[in-house]
Amino acid sequence: MVQALNDATGELLVDEPLPSERQALLDVLTPLGELGPMRIVMESCGFAGYWADVCDPLGEVAVLHSKYVAAQRRGKRKFDRRDTETMLRMSTHDDLPRSYVGTTAERDWKDLLRYRVGLVRIGTRLRVRLRNVAQRYGARLPSSDVDSAKGRRLWAEWELRPTHRLLVDQLLTVLAAVDERVDAVETEIQARAASLAPARTVEILDSLPGLGWFGSLLAAAEIGDWKRFPRAQSLPCYAGLVPSEESSGGRVVRGRITKEGSSYLRWIMVQAAMKAETSPRLEALYARVAQRRGAMKARVAVARELLEIAWHLLHKDVLYEERTPRGVESVNPPAAPATARAVRSTPEPIPKPRRSGQIEGPQTP
Repeated sequence: MVQALNDATGELLVDEPLPSERQALLDVLTPLGELGPMRIVMESCGFAGYWADVCDPLGEVAVLHSKYVAAQRRGKRKFDRRDTETMLRMSTHDDLPRSYVGTTAERDWKDLLRYRVGLVRIGTRLRVRLRNVAQRYGARLPSSDVDSAKGRRLWAEWELRPTHRLLVDQLLTVLAAVDERVDAVETEIQARAASLAPARTVEILDSLPGLGWFGSLLAAAEIGDWKRFPRAQSLPCYAGLVPSEESSGGRVVRGRITKEGSSYLRWIMVQAAMKAETSPRLEALYARVAQRRGAMKARVAVARELLEIAWHLLHKDVLYEERTPRGVESVNPPAAPATARAVRSTPEPIPKPRRSGQIEGPQTP
C-alpha cells in the first residue's frame, strides 16, 4: 500500500495498493521526485534493507519500528491501509521512531555470521539425534563425540537393527557435509573480518570474559553503530534482556524479559554468561541471583551485566580489566593493564562447540 502527501498543499497524490515489485514502486515514486525533496517512510521488516537501498536515490528514507507504528495505529486490527495512514500521519508531525538498518555491507556481513550460527545449530540437532539412537541401546554417548573418529568406529562395530543402521549412516553422512560447510564459512569469515568487522569494537568485546573471537564478531555486527545507544541500559534493552514492566500509579509489576530486538545478540551474550566462572565479579553476581531466582535468571542477569559493561568499555575506548568484588578472594592473578596487553594480530581459529566426554558401549540390544 502506497500513499503520498504533498506537505505544501495537503493534497493526497497517491493512494493505491502496489505489488511488492521494484519497478512498480519506482514507476510511482520517480515522478513524485520532480515536485521537490521527498521523504519515503516504510515499516521495518525482514527485507526493509533492500527497499531502503532501492528508494535511497529518490530521497530521504525512514524505516520505522513496527512496534511504535502499532502503538500509534487507530484500532486494534492490522490493515495495510491503516498502517500506511498511521505512518503518513507520523511523518507529517515529524514523529519518526526509526529502526537501524545499516549499510548493505553491514547487512551482508551480519548474514554471513548468522549463517554460521545456523549451520552449527543444525549440526548440534543432528548430534543430539544420534545420541538418542545410542540411548535406545543403553549406550552413553555424548553428543559432541557421536561423529568423532572413535565414535564412528563404535557405530560401525555396534549391532544395530536395520532401521537404526539406516538412520545412523545417513545422519553421519549429513553431519560430515555440515562440518564441511562450517569450515568453508569459517574460512570466509576469517578472510573478510579484517575489512568488514570494526576492529576496535571487536577487540574491546573480545576482552570480555566468555565471549571469544567469533562471539565478538557476532556481537559487534548485531550492535552496529554503538553510539546510537544513549546509555548503558539501552544496549541490553536492544537485546531484549530487560524485564517487561506494567506500572500504574505506585504499582509496578515486572515480568519476563521482553525478548525484543536482536535474538542473535541475546543468544551470544547468554552463551558468554554461561562461562561466568572465569570472572570473579560475574561469578559473584551469578551466585547472588541464582540463590534467589534460579540458574536461568542468573544467566540472564550476567548477560545483561556484560552488555552494560561492554557499553562503558566502548564509550571509554578501553579493554576489560577484571576487578575482584568486595568480600571475594582473588583466585587468579590480576590482569595486566590495558596498555600492556598484547593485541592479537591474527584471529584464532573459530572453536567448534564440542566437549569431551566418556563413551560407553551399548548394552545388549
